[in-house]
Amino acid sequence: MLTAAAHAKDAAEKSLSVSRHQLELGSVGYLAILNAQQAYQQAVIAWLQAQSNRYTDTAALFQALGGAISPTQVALPVMDCPDCASPL
Repeated sequence: MLTAAAHAKDAAEKSLSVSRHQLELGSVGYLAILNAQQAYQQAVIAWLQAQSNRYTDTAALFQALGGAISPTQVALPVMDCPDCASPL
């Protein structure tokens, strides 16, 4: 699921890039850009949810195997999505 979400995010990003280029050339209107941005943001959200599910499942597996996880033992992941924090 995580790989599929990453591929969908990459495809939406490429689609947004193409739409922006088409806007520069005058072949599409601004609404097409807004639709592409919305699709990209939805793909990013789906990707982040997939990552969250992976971490939750991993923690549940550790606990099921008898390991206890305390908040001080958990290293936070580094986000590799530079656009995730930017506003629409």
